[in-house]
This record gives sequence, structure tokens and C-alpha cells, in this order.
Amino acid sequence: KSPQAKEAADHLRQQLSEIGWDRICDLMMYGRWYGYAVAEVLWKLGKDGKVWLDEIIVPDRRWFAFTNEGELRMRTVENPQGLVVPDNKFWSIRTGATNDFVPYGMGLAHWCYWLIWFKRNVTQFWMIYLEKFGMPTIVATVPPGSNEQVTAAYLAAAKAVGKDSAVAIPGDGDGKTDVLKPIEAMRSSTGGSSYKDFISSMDDALLRIIIGQTMTAKAAAGGIGSNQSDTHKEVRDELVKSDSDRSEEHTSEL
Repeated sequence: KSPQAKEAADHLRQQLSEIGWDRICDLMMYGRWYGYAVAEVLWKLGKDGKVWLDEIIVPDRRWFAFTNEGELRMRTVENPQGLVVPDNKFWSIRTGATNDFVPYGMGLAHWCYWLIWFKRNVTQFWMIYLEKFGMPTIVATVPPGSNEQVTAAYLAAAKAVGKDSAVAIPGDGDGKTDVLKPIEAMRSSTGGSSYKDFISSMDDALLRIIIGQTMTAKAAAGGIGSNQSDTHKEVRDELVKSDSDRSEEHTSEL
């Protein structure tokens, strides 16, 4: 409330507006995903004779390490174990750990790893399924006794029709077999939907891990109870405030 405190607050507010504070916080909050984040604070002496924040740089977190006591170290080629960093120079955030002896934290990526791995692999199988059942394979029937050049010409014609999904087989010599014909695989009534349902389940799980709920990111039925979307938004807002408080807590260490 004192004039000196108000002047100091205005001075800090002006500094933060000049260095792009929101951009810096955005980069630092990736610590929630990876478990930790580090920023380097550059100071300068202003024309008014006061110490100013010149810039805050967020480098690659892998350049840094922590001791068993939680002290920050900067890795170099000559010293991979890390060099002691000066005080009031670096800002670090660690989050998500279940105890005080996890120096690098435990980010959301730890809990999302298998969900994303499964989703990517199932998506690959789903694409193969769509290719197999969405477009028939073209079969080229080659006359008996044809040489390799003739067979290759038939196969090229089949690929031109089927967009690389084609095979060439020998004919039976009766002259009644179609030269080019499609072969469609038998579709299962639940084949395609099972892939979609699985990926949707992975998406819902990822949403719950990252933003705590699903209704602020996708439409959903109301279900039991009322005002479910408002309740889900309250959960998201609580997580946003938690992230903000965590950033504020660590900023006070500067």
C-alpha cells in the first residue's frame, strides 16, 4: 500500500509487458507435459538506474539436470553431470511427482504414453482395413504361357485401375475368364466400428488426463443429472488455476 510498493509493482508490470510474459508462461507450462521446464533470466541495468528484466529465454529442458537434492545444473559437452548455475538466473518448474525424490517430476506424458502408442498403432491398422475393404483389389487374368513382359503389362493395367492394389494370376485357358475384375473382401458389420470405438476411447482417456473431463472438448449426451457441461467446465477451470498457481509458486523463487 505504500508509494514505494506501488512504484515497484508498476515497474514490474511494465517489465512483464515488454518481454512477452504470456509467451514465456506458455513455453514454461510444457513442464506439465514433460515433468519439468527451465528458463534463463537475462537482466540489464536500465536508463533509470534500476535493474530490469531484459529477456526470459526457455531453452531445451534436456540441457539441464538436477542433483539428488533438487539443485539445478546445466549440462555441457565437457561436463555432462552439469555445472552449478548462478542464483537468480534460472527459473525451473517441476511437477507431477508422487514424492520429493523424483527430481525431474512426472509429466502428463508419462500417463499418456501407452494411450498414444495404442492409438497410433490401431490407426495404422484401421487405415489398412479401410484400404482393404473400401477399395476392391483388381485381378488381372494372364493368358496361359505368357512371358514376364506380358504378365508385367497385365499387372500394370490392373494397377492403373486399382491404384496399386492389384495382382496377376494365370488363366485357365478356356477363354471365358474376364481379363480384369475386382475382388472385394467380405465386410464385417462391426469391423470398422471397432477401430473407431477404440480410438474414441483413447481420445476420451487422453482428454481426462490432460483437461480432467471431456465435455469442454467434444459434444456429449447429458446422461444422469443436470448441468453436466457446467460441472465439467468447473473441473477444467480448477486445473487452469492449479497450473497458474504452480507457475506463480516457482516464479517467486527468482
